[in-house]
Parts: sequence; C-alpha cells; structure tokens
Amino acid sequence: MSTAKSLTALQPFLAQADSATGETTANLVLQATQAPEVFVFSELLTHPNIAALRDSEDGRPYYSLLELFAYGSWADYQAQASSLPPLTEAHKRKLKQLTLLSLCSSGPTNLTYSHLLATLSLPSVRALEDLVITCIYSSLITGKLDTKSSFIEVTACAGRDVSPSDLPIMVSTLNQWLQQCDAVVADIDAQTNRVRDDSARLKREQDEYDAAVAKRKEEIMDELKYGPDSEKGKSGKGKRVISDSGEDRSTWEDVEMEGAEEGYGNVWGEPNQGKRRTKRVIGGSKRR
Repeated sequence: MSTAKSLTALQPFLAQADSATGETTANLVLQATQAPEVFVFSELLTHPNIAALRDSEDGRPYYSLLELFAYGSWADYQAQASSLPPLTEAHKRKLKQLTLLSLCSSGPTNLTYSHLLATLSLPSVRALEDLVITCIYSSLITGKLDTKSSFIEVTACAGRDVSPSDLPIMVSTLNQWLQQCDAVVADIDAQTNRVRDDSARLKREQDEYDAAVAKRKEEIMDELKYGPDSEKGKSGKGKRVISDSGEDRSTWEDVEMEGAEEGYGNVWGEPNQGKRRTKRVIGGSKRR
C-alpha cells in the first residue's frame, strides 16, 4: 500500500476530528488505529483536537496509543500495556504489521523466521507466514517467503511515520550521504580534468607529428623531382648543368653551316654539308 493510499484512508478520521471532543476523540483514536487501510498517523497526531488529549488524564492514554501506532513497535506495547487502553485483535495484528515494516527497514538479519517469531510473539511459523502474506497483499511489503531457508526476502516496504526524535539521526545520515556525494563529484571532476589534459596533450603531439610527416613528405617529393642535391626555391628551376670546362651550355644551339661559307671541305674537297656545334652569344650578333 502506498503512503498516498493510506493518507486517503485517513481523511475521514481527520474530518471527524474537526468536531470531536472528549470521549468522541478517544473513540476516534481507537477506530483509526484499527482501520485496515490506515498505516500513517502523524496528521492525526498533530490535529489540535487530538493533541488536546495529552492535557487530560483520561485522554492521555489514547494519545499515547496513537503515538505507539505512529512510531512504536510490538515490544513497546508489551512494555507499556498497563498504561494503554486494551487492544482488540485487529489492533494487535496491525501493530505487528507495523513492527514488521520497521524490521524490514532495519536490514535482512532481522527477517529470519526465528527472530520474527520471537519479536512479534507469534505462536507458529504458519501464523508468521499468514502475517507476511497479509502484508504482501496489502502492498505494505514486496518480497517472498523462503521457506527452505526460513527467511523473508524483502525488496521494498512502505514507510512509517517519522518520530521527531529520529530527525537528528536522519539529518546526520543525510549530511554524511551529501559529503560522500561531494567527494564522488570531486573525484569525477578530477578524472575529467585529467582526461581533458591528456586529450589536449595527445592532440598536440599528433599535430606535431602530422606536421613533421608532411614536411618530410614534401622534402622527399622535391628530391624525387629535382634530385637529391637540388636547392628548390633559389632559382625557381633547380640547378643548371655546367660542362666540365666550366662553360654554361644552356645557351648552345645547333645551326647548319656549309663548309663553303666557312672555307672547309671534306677529304675529297667537297663542301661540308654537315652540321657542327656552334655557340651564339645571347644578346649579341657575333658568332664564333
């Protein structure tokens, strides 16, 4: 059963409390504490007409009974039974259900058959299993009976009213949890910063490597194109080829010269109709 559903079931009693006085208020407490679907009582406890029960000797036991169902346990009832109004079987069954909810919240070690039989003053395993099954069908707990291991496996349970005396403990627990969360967040931030720094460093190293590879690739392409001894960029074309005699043959050209014009002939006295290498000075008209 959800808390919202239990609060809805409590609303008729809150409405009656608006006009209740004296004995009517006491009877209202008895009715609310044994109502099958009501498992939260703090709203009724804080109602002005209900709170007024504390101020009268006759009403104080009923207010204590309401506090017992809100915050207490079956063991508390056994210790205070002489100062409380007598309980019906419906009261006792509900108080044992509420006690079981508290035990479910306190850890699995309290959910063995042997511990529950003693804590809830149940006469047999069958009585215990019937109580647990009732809680499961009422959606007070989610779980199952492990009869082989004599254990109740609980995965979820409904909450109970919080006693004012428990608030400092809850605040302390929440503060500890908050500190742990802050520590986890700080650790995550530190790891994130390390990853970011490592990523930036690796990118920088990769960029430097890529630049070096690109430069070396360009040098290799220049060597393949202009030769290993080329000096690309100085003349724009690479190095000129110089003859063994030191002459620059880049200005030489082939021209046809007739032997008759130059006064030469072949061995038979015929004019030389062949070719010879000559050199023309660029920029002038003189030939040699």
